Amino acid sequence: MNKTRRYLKLTALFTILFILLLLAGNVLFILKHTAAAIACFLAAFLCVAGQMASLAKFLREKQLIAAQQMQQAALQQPESEDQTADKEAS
Repeated sequence: MNKTRRYLKLTALFTILFILLLLAGNVLFILKHTAAAIACFLAAFLCVAGQMASLAKFLREKQLIAAQQMQQAALQQPESEDQTADKEAS
């Protein structure tokens, strides 16, 4: 599994965990377990931080891959121009 796929899966995992923790916090709040509900809400907002971090890492990895592809294309372009110039000179 490559890095981009891993970061995308982590983003999805944090999203699902965020939703589940909010639901659990609401249920606990209704059942008058305030301390546990507050703990769930705090954990849910920590999941938001994890979600943003993994999304940022995913976007950064995509940017690095695109930059590498552009660099490779730029390196290959002069080579192909040199080959066509050699063929024209012959």
